[in-house]
Amino acid sequence: MRARGGQRNHTLPRKQGSTARPISRTAWLSAPIGAVVIVALAAAASFAQSTSAVLIAASLLFSLCEGVVLAVVGFSWSRRGLLAAVLAGAATAGVAAPARWEVSLLRFSQPLQQTDLLVDLLVSIAWGALAGLAGATILRPRLAVLMREEQQ
Repeated sequence: MRARGGQRNHTLPRKQGSTARPISRTAWLSAPIGAVVIVALAAAASFAQSTSAVLIAASLLFSLCEGVVLAVVGFSWSRRGLLAAVLAGAATAGVAAPARWEVSLLRFSQPLQQTDLLVDLLVSIAWGALAGLAGATILRPRLAVLMREEQQ
């Protein structure tokens, strides 16, 4: 038995021929700006490596800030769907990782092992996907207030 104007399972019927909303300029610019911010944070964290306690604190602070940046990227792409938000976060982290390596190479002039670079890339992509997912789901209401956008 259908009730309440065609609702079934607490959902409204979909409109035929509806198209996805166009991506805003904010979404297109969020990934490259996010990558630049992540590289700048990595460069700032590399200057704070004097003792082991400071190294650990700088690494944790960098990871937290990187997660926030990737969550904002995921939030800005969440209008296109959850998959787009996850892919945008993962792609931003994947693009930022080689740039972070270049900053490290320029700063310390020591080449890194290939396996370390591969592990860092994979962890960065996984962290980007997770942060993008968080920005599109559980952090969406808070980021919408922060970014002054209306919620859908």
